Amino acid sequence: MYSPALKQRSRLLVQDRPITNEDGSATESLSSWMCRLAWSNGFRCWGDMLTNAGVRAPRHLQLDANLDRWVIRDTLGDLGSLGPESISRLTLSRDLLELTGSPNGVKVRWLLRSGQAKVSQCYSICPECLATDAVPYLRLHWRLSAAAWCDVHRRPLVDGCSACGAPLLIDGNRRLPFTLCIHCGQAPAGAPPPPASRSRPPGWMRRGPARLRRCDLPIDVAFQHLWWDGVRVLLNVISTPQRSERLAQVRQLPRRFCEALEGIPRMSRIINFDALPVAARLDLLVLVDWLVTDWPARFIDVLGEARIGWADFSAAEITVPFWLHSVVSSCLRRRTYRISRDEVAAAMSAAQMPGSVAVSKKKLKSLLGVTESDALNEFLPVSRPTLSDQEIRRLAELIDGDLMKASTARDERNSLLKDACCIAIASWNCVSLICAAKCSLDVAEKARAEWRSPASLSSDLQRAAALFAGWLDEYMARVRPGRAPVGTPSDAAFVTRFGRPCGGNGLAGRFSTLLRRLDIPDRARGARLLVNRSKPGQESAQAHRPAGRRQYLSPMTGTGT
Repeated sequence: MYSPALKQRSRLLVQDRPITNEDGSATESLSSWMCRLAWSNGFRCWGDMLTNAGVRAPRHLQLDANLDRWVIRDTLGDLGSLGPESISRLTLSRDLLELTGSPNGVKVRWLLRSGQAKVSQCYSICPECLATDAVPYLRLHWRLSAAAWCDVHRRPLVDGCSACGAPLLIDGNRRLPFTLCIHCGQAPAGAPPPPASRSRPPGWMRRGPARLRRCDLPIDVAFQHLWWDGVRVLLNVISTPQRSERLAQVRQLPRRFCEALEGIPRMSRIINFDALPVAARLDLLVLVDWLVTDWPARFIDVLGEARIGWADFSAAEITVPFWLHSVVSSCLRRRTYRISRDEVAAAMSAAQMPGSVAVSKKKLKSLLGVTESDALNEFLPVSRPTLSDQEIRRLAELIDGDLMKASTARDERNSLLKDACCIAIASWNCVSLICAAKCSLDVAEKARAEWRSPASLSSDLQRAAALFAGWLDEYMARVRPGRAPVGTPSDAAFVTRFGRPCGGNGLAGRFSTLLRRLDIPDRARGARLLVNRSKPGQESAQAHRPAGRRQYLSPMTGTGT
């Protein structure tokens, strides 16, 4: 049974109290105090101290973030003679509450990370502060990625050893003092003072989030975490390599920010702000403060010139707060005006001179002030390259050769045969592949009747039609009687259980591979080379109809019309 006497005997001999500010608030981090407590009592590290107390805890615990999740809080209270509230004040629970709205943080956002050791706690430090301390200790806010400046010595923090470049890691195995690097044993040098042309960072960057007031923030918000959420969204947007390059070309952007943005594309494709060097973090945070100055006029001008709009913010990792969302959605949502059919008809009437030839599409574009539009294409369709009769024959012969060399396995051959029939119907009726895959039995039977009597067609199309008819005959004889998937229409032509003839990738990918093997020009257009053709045996004017609207296939459903 647990007794007060046992608790008294479990306390350490040397009781080092955590270092506090003048007002009594804690300034030292929990991991720093645990290291000092262990060293003062003769232990090599705090991991050995907990092991001696009978507690098995991993030595890479994120102690400063969420101590309440572990059972070592009571043990620390017994060893260090501190109450639960006093120990909780040594963690980042209050800072994380102001930063994320949750005392435990959200996915450890705003916690400094290191690419070399992702599990250990990483710090940015001020070597001059550690050198002048009577007892060197780690400040609690140094654990945050938002901390990049020492307001006492007015210079940036240091995030690694100046000799070997290793980060400052704090875990249960650290045996050297905070003033020495655990890798090379040397003291890290302090950061050089900033140039005189650069002023001090704003107040919301120089103090920890727990010490900030609403009046210290550039934006008036009801809760402080709404400001930090907006900062996080802005950092995600401007830290993307593509957007950073466009932002660096803005004329009114100061030169120091251009240098920071130009270095982002060289880092990585996906930028993690919490793992950036301290100099890059400092410049990006100051850039955010510069953007929100004179809110929202400068923000709208700069991002508008950089062509950063609402779509860039909609992909943010967190919800965009209202103070930022209201400005972005109303001022940076670029909507393109669409020319209507009435405007095109009026422009054609105005440009058409009595007794003259038809007005050109180039002249209409100049008159309407557009480059392309759907309404303009309805009156004057776009002329695009299509497959010729010879290329249709070559395509059919290539597919027929693949069918002859196909495996005898039923599933593989039936799948290839179904794709071949879909490509045949699409190329013959000049529709998309998905329309052909959804066609009815009536459409398939009508296509087979046309393939069997190609009287007035070219020799190339006659050869292709003969192959198409053979494929469909084989498909109807050996594949069509198969069991149809649930939900398939009873009159659908392609209803077997051997996989969907097209699902966005399979049939389209096979057709693209065939075009590549034939080395057909404009093969990047894929199945669109089929849609703009004229149906065999019809007038050439048929090609000027809208894409997919042919004689008896609907472009959306593939059913007879």
